[in-house]
Amino acid sequence: MLIRESEWVGRALQSLPDDAFPLVNVGCQTKEFRETTQPWMTEHIFGPLAASGREVIHVDIRPDVGVDLVADATSTEGQAAIRATGARSVLCTNLLEHVPDPSAVLDHLAAMVPVGGYLVVTGPLRFPYHADPIDTMYRPTASEMAEEIGPAFTVVKSEDILCERGARFYSFRPRGRIRLVARLLTPFIRYKEWKVTATWAFRRTSAYAVVAQRAGS
Repeated sequence: MLIRESEWVGRALQSLPDDAFPLVNVGCQTKEFRETTQPWMTEHIFGPLAASGREVIHVDIRPDVGVDLVADATSTEGQAAIRATGARSVLCTNLLEHVPDPSAVLDHLAAMVPVGGYLVVTGPLRFPYHADPIDTMYRPTASEMAEEIGPAFTVVKSEDILCERGARFYSFRPRGRIRLVARLLTPFIRYKEWKVTATWAFRRTSAYAVVAQRAGS
């Protein structure tokens, strides 16, 4: 998740009504990832939500520290387990580009949102290839994602977010600036990877973000 993207998501979630929670964070990664690798996720999103007493249930397909529920959101059993938490909303960030069929996964996530609940989806718009374990280069705009979510939802907020330059993202970690400079000075090592780093270090990144509410009464 990009830094400015996390700020946008944090503000968006804080603006939701209390009855939008509990919220399930599908594809949550680990506690270490959220707090150390990308600490802005905790700083801007999950820390403030916890401080305001709003419950977040972290869901991932793999067990690890910081995963509250191990479930595959695309399976019948996984969906039943997620629904059993009483979740009112679903958060999906930077997941859809890492699955073979993003539209199918999005449909499964949308199906778990009850009437009046919210679906919050974000991901890269302008960002280089990054496999985890794959990257299909799925890069919709916010308006394209809103259409993909479909007519069962009303878009509350959407934006193509202009984010930081790649250099800031790459160098945020401890000793990150030293490592980035060292990498830029060594084009003879894994040239193709170097070219991506050198290109994106000075290029602005961006992300799409959509908050939609399931319609109905």
